[in-house]
Amino acid sequence: MTPSSYIDLLLRKYRQAPQFPFDDWAQDPVSFYALINLWDEVFRTAAGERASDYVAMQDVRMDEFSPLCDVVTAGRDRHVTIRHAQEGGGFLLVSKAGDPDFRPENISVGALPDRSWLDVSSDLDRERLCAVFEMVRDYVRTPLPALGQAEELERGFIIRHRAVFRTTTDDPFEGYDSEGRYVASPDDEDDTP
Repeated sequence: MTPSSYIDLLLRKYRQAPQFPFDDWAQDPVSFYALINLWDEVFRTAAGERASDYVAMQDVRMDEFSPLCDVVTAGRDRHVTIRHAQEGGGFLLVSKAGDPDFRPENISVGALPDRSWLDVSSDLDRERLCAVFEMVRDYVRTPLPALGQAEELERGFIIRHRAVFRTTTDDPFEGYDSEGRYVASPDDEDDTP
């Protein structure tokens, strides 16, 4: 099954639910639980067999700032967060070097390994849902042995999906070139001597 055919089936199912597209989810429990289930289905199906490697990072809340899917691997090296947007959305994939004293047995006391984090915000637009599905699928399956690979993966996501996340009022990837690299504008430069 292709991502688009899966998303078509998912949308057909959820469009029958009351309050679709669930924009009042921060106040209405029916919308809240519908979105939790929808985003959980997107993550689990996209991640496939790798979904079992992930556990909840935090409990989701009926709060407009709460993610609706926030999962991390047991080894804390990969983290996926999906937030619901009213319109449009965006994404980023960041990576961070591990703590100098990291050893796997120190995770319980807060020491962290090299890690990456896919953070996505999206409404229920079909094309954006397909893009989220593809990004989650690629992120959980792509080997990221060094921090540079996460940066390369993000560049690929920007190249492939930036047009889908653009709205009529903004481009969340303004300043990125056609190769997915950030290009500093003259406004970004510090004019102090």
